Amino acid sequence: MIRFPFPQRHLYLIGIGGTGLSNIAHYLLSCGYKISGSDIQQNPATKWLKNQGIKIFHSHKPSNISKATGLIIKSAAIKDDNPEIKEAECRKIPIIKYAQVLGLLMASKTGIAVSGTHGKTTTASLIAYLLSKAKLNPSFIIGGVLQGLNTGAHSGCGNYFIAEACEYDRSFHYLPAKIKVITNIEMDHMEYYKTFNNLIESFHQFIATTSSDGFVIANTEIPGVRKCLKKQIRARVITYGSRTSGFSGSEHWKPKNIHIRKSRWHFEVWKNRQKYGDFANIIAGEHNVLNAIAGIIVCDILKIDKNVIRQNLLEFKGVHRRFEVIARVKGRIVIDDYGHHPTELRAVIETARNVFPDKRLWLVFQPHLYSRTRLFLNEFANVLSKADVVLIPPIYAARDIKPSQQIISSQDLVDKVNEYERVAMYFPDFDSIVKYLLEQSVSYDVIITVGAGDVWKIGQAVAK
Repeated sequence: MIRFPFPQRHLYLIGIGGTGLSNIAHYLLSCGYKISGSDIQQNPATKWLKNQGIKIFHSHKPSNISKATGLIIKSAAIKDDNPEIKEAECRKIPIIKYAQVLGLLMASKTGIAVSGTHGKTTTASLIAYLLSKAKLNPSFIIGGVLQGLNTGAHSGCGNYFIAEACEYDRSFHYLPAKIKVITNIEMDHMEYYKTFNNLIESFHQFIATTSSDGFVIANTEIPGVRKCLKKQIRARVITYGSRTSGFSGSEHWKPKNIHIRKSRWHFEVWKNRQKYGDFANIIAGEHNVLNAIAGIIVCDILKIDKNVIRQNLLEFKGVHRRFEVIARVKGRIVIDDYGHHPTELRAVIETARNVFPDKRLWLVFQPHLYSRTRLFLNEFANVLSKADVVLIPPIYAARDIKPSQQIISSQDLVDKVNEYERVAMYFPDFDSIVKYLLEQSVSYDVIITVGAGDVWKIGQAVAK
């Protein structure tokens, strides 16, 4: 059985450029391990890791794995027929999943795991930030980079370990957390789960293993979350939500009087029927008010002073690629966001309309996965129609197998958006989108690049 700390000192990570595995690499490097790895894509994460001295191959070849390698760590996207996996099996090198490593690291501390279809990166990052500022020196591994801390991983000497708990491949079942958060449950990853009931059951398994002295913090505004909570749970359940009340006998938190003043999102926090305090976010959006509530509840459980929470919540700048303003160029405002689900796109557009009510909104959306695009074709079209101009490049394939890539295209999505009598256009490559944006957008337009692939490159090009 593999345990942490690993006796093998040379580790090889397959898919090292992904948001989760790149932060695992950073964490393990800080623990003194020698790291190398591979990823087909070159991105800011691989560049940063290379600058830290990690050798990265942009191919998957058996020869990449050195003779000194003692353990292979792979991302969930890596298939069993990968040539490096085959080589490791041939050489009898142990292979472990990213999620298993995360679970092993968490097991030595008091775990805080944040799950949900949306919002888990921001919420986990906020908790890590607040605990860090409260001088608890937590460890954390998150699928993003915290603005202000400029990292997505940290090996702290404190007692707490915070992690983003991904539901894909049932990865979150490996996390032995004492405090578990569910921000929401919506239909996603259906290529894996097949049915929504299977997804809900997986979330229930995640929280059902929480110990009786642990906590489950759940957003009951979401029907899927309420359904998940109806089954037996040993841990203490604390709920939150703007438009709902808690279950009988459970503690319930909610925000009230949400309003924007001087670019800050102010809100009251109520615990049951008593006002807990006044707080404010500088990260935009009503959805982030709810994410803040989840973070405040965790801090309350840990008995962090309310004034410390209030002050540092106001200083939390969010996560890179979450409604991140990356440039202001000749009056144009360029924003980047990771959203790749209809609900996430809706939150991005609604937030942009609240923050920039009088500006023309350009949305460059890169669909992520053919399977997800097909499943949510109508929902994507409806949400995208809320923007003024929509530009769509080819679908980012990621985990899709070849047959699934024949069933839907970006042009199908463009056609569906245009049924709403909007301006949606397909472009075959990023260069043509950049050229069009520079020629057609004008001063004071807002340009948002959104998607879980490499669409951020378009915003960077426009910002030059």
